[in-house]
Amino acid sequence: MGMEEKARNNEEQWFHEKERKLLEEFKKKREARIAELAKQEGAKKREELKKQHWMCCPKCGHGMRVMDLKGVQVDICSHCEGLYFDRGEIEMLVNKSASDKRSIFRKFLGFGDE
Repeated sequence: MGMEEKARNNEEQWFHEKERKLLEEFKKKREARIAELAKQEGAKKREELKKQHWMCCPKCGHGMRVMDLKGVQVDICSHCEGLYFDRGEIEMLVNKSASDKRSIFRKFLGFGDE
């Protein structure tokens, strides 16, 4: 193998290596763009679903209203009167005193806050 041929092979290897690196970089950038678009689309879909279902009863689909039960905000359906708790709200009610619990259930049942 002559000196000229060896230099040409080295040059071709150098260009080949550069092309491979560039292709890898482009592939990573493309995958990152696709992942970001998917993330944005997923966030948009979640936001749309939230808007569609926000404060809607999971049982009957009617609107929900917020009821204050001794400092705990719970959701109650305006149609079927289903009572729905967010995470931690039941624990907050369970930890209330006996008289507060009695008052909460009287209010929920419509007897007022006596």
